[in-house]
Amino acid sequence: MFMKKVLKGFLGIFAVFALFLTLASCFASYSSSSMKSGLEKAGYTVQENPVIVNLDTKSMTGFQSALYGYKTVNGEEDGILILIFDSTANADKAGSTEGSVATETMTIMHRWGKAHAPETDTSVYGVANNIVWAGSSAAKKAAGIF
Repeated sequence: MFMKKVLKGFLGIFAVFALFLTLASCFASYSSSSMKSGLEKAGYTVQENPVIVNLDTKSMTGFQSALYGYKTVNGEEDGILILIFDSTANADKAGSTEGSVATETMTIMHRWGKAHAPETDTSVYGVANNIVWAGSSAAKKAAGIF
């Protein structure tokens, strides 16, 4: 009887701890190095700070760096472009659908994502914490973006 209570208490504490870790990871910022590592482990070639034509990152508040990961799968390019910001607020601002600069950025990112993801991907761009991303769902998963 006593052991059951101890076990239930232990499991309860463990469940609360697991929930805390899950919630904490939802609010954590993404780092360039961890996303690059995840992409490379999944077989993607990764370029840091590639030249991005038609996307003026210098005018984006809080922009820190960019990653471009790519590989060929069944003869088709599979890739992802990730813009990394110093804060969630600045990523949200860049990824917003309001304002001329943000709308232009998301239009470019959406086009890029459609061009570098399989036709079956329904989500090819988005904002997650401190990043704006565009590309395939497989590359998004490999980068550890949720």
